[in-house]
Order: sequence, then C-alpha cells, then structure tokens
Amino acid sequence: MRDFRKKSNSELSELTMKGSSEAFGELVVRYQNLVWSAVNSVISNYEIVEDIAQETFIDAYTGLPSLREKEKFASWIYGIAKRKALNYVSRRRTYTDIDEIIEFLTSESPTPEENILESEKITAVRNAVNLLSEKNREAVELFYFRNLSIEQISAKTGTSQTAIKSRLHEARIKLKGALSYMMEDRNTQTTTISPDFNKKVMEIMENLKVYTGLYGYGSEEYNNYIRETEKSLLNMPECAEKNRILLDFYSNTYNDEKFYEISEKNAPGDYKAMKACSEMWDKNDGDTIDFITKALEDDELRGSYKALELYYWRGVAYTRNNNPKAARADFTKAEAGFREGDIYKTLAKTSLRAMDLLRENADNDCAYLSCCGEGYVKHNNGTYFFSQPGFNVSNSYKNKHSYSTLYYYLSGCDQIIINSDIKAGEKYTSRDGSCTYAVVGDNETAETPAGTFTGCVKITISIQSGIHGIYMAEAWFKENVGLVRAEFKDDNTSETYELEEYRINGGDGYFPFEKGNRWKYVNPAIPDYLYTCFEYEIDWTDGKSCNAIAIDLVGLRKDYEKYDPDGSFYIEKCDKLCDEWKTGEAIEMLKKAVQVNTSENDTITALGGIEYLTRFAEAQKKNYRICPSSCGLTHLIKKDGGITLSYTDCRNFGPYRFGTRHEEDRIFGVKVFRYLDQ
Repeated sequence: MRDFRKKSNSELSELTMKGSSEAFGELVVRYQNLVWSAVNSVISNYEIVEDIAQETFIDAYTGLPSLREKEKFASWIYGIAKRKALNYVSRRRTYTDIDEIIEFLTSESPTPEENILESEKITAVRNAVNLLSEKNREAVELFYFRNLSIEQISAKTGTSQTAIKSRLHEARIKLKGALSYMMEDRNTQTTTISPDFNKKVMEIMENLKVYTGLYGYGSEEYNNYIRETEKSLLNMPECAEKNRILLDFYSNTYNDEKFYEISEKNAPGDYKAMKACSEMWDKNDGDTIDFITKALEDDELRGSYKALELYYWRGVAYTRNNNPKAARADFTKAEAGFREGDIYKTLAKTSLRAMDLLRENADNDCAYLSCCGEGYVKHNNGTYFFSQPGFNVSNSYKNKHSYSTLYYYLSGCDQIIINSDIKAGEKYTSRDGSCTYAVVGDNETAETPAGTFTGCVKITISIQSGIHGIYMAEAWFKENVGLVRAEFKDDNTSETYELEEYRINGGDGYFPFEKGNRWKYVNPAIPDYLYTCFEYEIDWTDGKSCNAIAIDLVGLRKDYEKYDPDGSFYIEKCDKLCDEWKTGEAIEMLKKAVQVNTSENDTITALGGIEYLTRFAEAQKKNYRICPSSCGLTHLIKKDGGITLSYTDCRNFGPYRFGTRHEEDRIFGVKVFRYLDQ
C-alpha cells in the first residue's frame, strides 16, 4: 500500500486524475473537517450538512481537471462547499436582516480559505446595493461599509437622521430578496463526521457505472437512476464545473440532445466535434478520412477535448484502408491526449498494441482484427460487463472463433460475469426469463496450457434468445487468477478457449482488478498456420471499475508455408484474388479447398463458389457490366417447428471491385433469408 500522507495536494490531484482512488481518498481525509465546517457555518441540520459535504467531494472529483493550480486544492474545495451550502439556503428562500448579513460578511474569517468566499459574498452584496436608488445606496454605503453612525451620516450629507433611518429601512426590504441566499441562524458548533464519510463519497462516484453494468442501458432501474442523478446535477449552483459535469454525464448516457444544448453555449469546440462524430457514421472509410480531415481544420474544434475522438476514428478508417502509418499517428495522438480512465485512451492503446502484433507476426492483408476497450464494474460480490466500444477489420478467419469476445458472451445473463453470492447448486434467471446463470460446482479442475487449476468455480450460462443469439457456455474461474477456461456451444459450433499465459499484479476475487493484470487465451482448434492473439489487460482501475485492453487477432502467419493450410485458407486466398479481379486464379484456390476437404462447411462453400465464379468468369469474358456480387454459406436451422437463420461459421467472398456488400444490400436487397429474419 502506497503512503499518500506525505504527498502534496498537487501530487495527490495528479494521481487522482490518473485513476488513483486512494489518492483522492487521502484528499477527502485531509479536508473533510474543512468542508464540514464550511457547510456547517451556513446550515445546522446534520443530515443536510453530511449530504452537501459528500456532494462537495463528488464535484471536486469530477471537476479536478479544471483546477489549474492544484496546490490550491484547499481553497478551491472550500469555495465549492460554501457555494453549495448557500445554494441550498437560496432554494429555501430564508430571509434575514441586512444588519446580520453585513455582520456575517465582514466578520473575521478563521482561515485563508474562508477569506476567499467572504470576498465573493461581499461582491454579491455590493452588486445588490448597486441596484438601489442613489439616495438609498449612499446610506447603505456609509452605514454598512464605512461604519459611520446615523449622526455622522446626517452631518456628512446634510440629511435628517429620520430620513437616513427611513432610507436604510427601505434598503433592507429591497435587499432581502436580492440576498436571500443568506441564512438567519448560523450554527457554529463543530460536529463529528461519520466514519464512513469517505466511503460514501467513493460509492456515489461509481453508481452510474454500477447501474449500467448491473441493469444495462434502457432498463427501468437504469432509467430511474439516470433521472435521479440528472435532477441532482441540475440542482447544482450555476458554475463552469456544473456545465462540464453535465456534459460528461450526457455524453456517458448517450443523451445527444442535452449534450448539444449545453455544449453549443458553453463548449462550442466540443459541440462541433460531437456533431462531426454523429455525421461520420454513415460514410465509408475513404469518405470518413476526408470528412474528419476537413472538420479538423476548424481551430475551435481541433483544440477541444472531444476532437480526440475524431482522431481516433480517423485512425480506425486508416486501419481499414490499409494505411497503418497514418493510423498509428492518429492513435498515438489520441492516446496521449485522453485522460486516464477515459475509455478512449484504452481504445487507442489497444489499437496501437494490435498494430504492433499484426506487423510482427501476421500478413496484414490476411488478418481478422478486433480492438475493444472493455469496461467492467464490481458491485457487492459480483463482477459485471459494462461496455465494449471498438472496431474490427473482418474476413473469413473470424468464423474460426465466433465467441472470442469471451466476457461479452459470458455476461449474457443480465450482464453477470461472475457473482460469488450464487453458490454451488444455485441458479439465477435473467429479468426477462430468457437466460440462466448457474453455479455447477466450487471445487472443479481445469486443464490449460498455463497449468492445472484446482478449486475452480464452474458456471454455466444458457442463452435462449436475445441479442446474444442461442448458445450454451461453461466457464471455470480460479480465485485470485480469473477466467481460466471457457467452452461455447450452439446448433452449429463448438469452441474452447484456454488460458495460455497470465500475469497478476494484485487485486483479488474471481476477476482481480489491478493495472497490468493480463490474461492471454488460445483456441486449440485454430490451425497452426494462423497467428492468434486473444488478450485482455487491465489498463486502468479505481478498484471498483476498470477499463481493459481487449485484442482479438487471427491472421495468416508470415511463415505460413511451414504449415499445412486447410480449406478456409484457400477460401480466404480466393477472396483476395476476387478483390484483384483474378477470377481464374480464385477458382483454382477453391479447387484446392475441395481437395484438402478439411471440413464440410469449407467444402460446401468451395463447391458453390466454383459454380458461381465460373458463371461470373463467363460474364467477364463477354464484357458484361458487373455489379457488386458475392457468394456465401448461410445456415438455416430447423428447431421447435420453425426455421431460424444462423450467422455462426458462415462464409462470404466475391468480386467487390465496383462496390461492397453494404452498397449491394442497398441496391438490390436480395438477401431474402436475412431480411425475413429481421
């Protein structure tokens, strides 16, 4: 455990922004009495004081990047506490006498931090006084700010004492409304802070992630929490920090309408960047590159934080356009600019690492690549899947590992990855009744290339319907190690993933959260001529949630000639030759796929492809106009008196010289089974 007590405020602030919850915890311990006193000097109700003190630290946590001089953390958080307390009072509309207000404003402050807020309040009073009539303003200035008596003011101005008293009385009445944020009864007693104060603050910070992971976007529980959280945020005092927090909140909850509404007025650069992001999705990769490049010419947009997302997505487009040098430059810029804890920072790191692995081990033109930044959250004794943004570059090698996004498919039952509250022999059924999570045993053995693991918890997941498809899964978890083995089965596929290498730097439980913890898996069924990497590494964590690098890479090895290729290898070669319009050579590749006869699916696909490409070649010879077309293998499954379409282990290839499958769908719409399946 690192000792944070000797760290300066500036050091603790920087560590907090890098994801250290312990560093922020030290700031809470260090200044909780100061915050408590600041709130308690305005409000006497214990429960209200505690709530506002907690909210103060939450605001400080989310607003820390906006504090330029981190060494002034004490003065800064003191100001936040006082403003929140005064805002609470203003909502209660409690009025007081102007004499008490001035006495409070000009009283001696016990700390330098309080002096800051006192000056703010004096400014507020002066602004209110400036709204008075000239005669009343003069009376207030002389009496309250210059401390002259009624007699002295009368002698100085030549006005009767009765008139001066009348003016002061009138001023008091008008100033009551303008200064209604002041409170009549200020309790100066000291109260002991509850021992779990620090814990409460940190728990509140995680609630949004917990609700998302536990219930998923769009659930009733999630929506209720979002509404409650939004209400509390909107009730914050008007300030720059409030706008920034609201922008983060609406961005993370995908409320584009509210995000645009606030950012257009308060963060125009972010507004332009997010507008550009929303407009780029329906473009192909080449158009995306041009569109983003043009958008980044705007100085205001380019200098905003959200512009980093545009750099990231342009890097994705460059990757798909086979321009790794340009892609690397954009990913590097994004990785350097995003804050620690931002999922896009993890995404950029994932993409850079995947590009290195691809360059070192595989043929860039014959590789399936998936780069994700996956988010997980712990709640009570469970670990839940939170998010999975990213991208992929696809080809037929994807068909060899349909379930390689392990945690995504294991979390098919209400986002649960593993929950130790569910004991051996017990099961949990999802809220919609379609999925079941069961614990088969808690003393199981799993054999893997990384070793033999005993005392494992074995779980089973049954997915009957929904976005995950229909499948069964079994998984073995070893305490203080994590997932060591997973098996998936559906009507057409059976796949196994085994732990090949792992590194645990710290953390505990069945999914240890610690930066640098790494797990690498292998699918034994994938042939040796292919290079594979199924890798997870925790990039950032605060102990309760984490962002993980998730790489799924399958590509043709650079030295593939040393191995005996199977049918899918020749089908993939056929697809590349089709792209180059070499139809005759493509047919020869399919004939080799039939000769090796390594799987029924490969052979059926190759035979169908030979017939299709032969007819296509005849059209080529006659110089017919050729539109985008393809040939593929689709699975139709009879079950329970009906027929369903399965995309598992499908094949697809063809001459896309004049278009892609995306345009083909739009032009023809001839994929009958696919459209009926919708």
